[in-house]
Amino acid sequence: MTPYDRDVPISWRKDTNNPLTSMDMNDLLVKMEGEPAAVKSIFYAANVLTCLSHGVYNITEIARICQINKATVHRILKAMVDSNLAIQDPIKRQYYLGHSISRIVANPYTTHEHLITCGFQAMSHLSDVTGETVFINILLGIQYINLREIPARFDLRVAEVTRKTGHVPAGASSKVLLSQLTDDELKNAMQFMDLKYPTGQMVTEKTLQAEVFKTRRAGYCISYGERISGCICISAPVLNYVQPAAVSIIGPESRIRPKMPEFLHEVKEAAKQVSANIAKTF
Repeated sequence: MTPYDRDVPISWRKDTNNPLTSMDMNDLLVKMEGEPAAVKSIFYAANVLTCLSHGVYNITEIARICQINKATVHRILKAMVDSNLAIQDPIKRQYYLGHSISRIVANPYTTHEHLITCGFQAMSHLSDVTGETVFINILLGIQYINLREIPARFDLRVAEVTRKTGHVPAGASSKVLLSQLTDDELKNAMQFMDLKYPTGQMVTEKTLQAEVFKTRRAGYCISYGERISGCICISAPVLNYVQPAAVSIIGPESRIRPKMPEFLHEVKEAAKQVSANIAKTF
């Protein structure tokens, strides 16, 4: 059994609609032993924001989890409200993330720079050994976003177009991203998707669902000409990240098919390396 089996919960994904346990929160909080007072205040604020972002909204609970007194938490939250990093519900007296946080994280290309950094070495190696276009992308809602691309070294190359977005379910990378959703999330997402591939082929929800489940079980996906005729895309999931993510290569079928086993192995190893790099910090 793997994390991609249909009925097995994906353990690396957190349910942000529910507060994490104290043990989980302790793993996320910044440790501040031995730091000077001026630096500790920044760490306190970071830990308070972590609590708010994981469903802990009242001062007493924040103070308990962060192991600081309620007066300090109140002062930090007041400063955050004044700077629009937090807001307070005047009825429940609870605190929530403010609109400044949304503005900070609105740009996916800067918000997910950490993922790009964790993937740089593995993507560079993948580019060296395959020579084909290498890219890393994420799923936000039902949109896939290409964060970074390394072009193929050949004169004839296939480009996914850096920073391209879309919600077409065609292609190996899209199926790998969708495979990281729960069954309910996938069902809801498919209601809003255009099930017509760029090459003109139409698929049904049942067919797409079956392909996504197959990708979950396999832990990778290979597509043939679904987005661009005559091209093959090989993709594998990047785990441990806050959003579904994937590392992929794409190129002409004439170059990729003869080396399919070797290239598939390299793509899977690259995805594992990126996942391991992320796990060190998340």
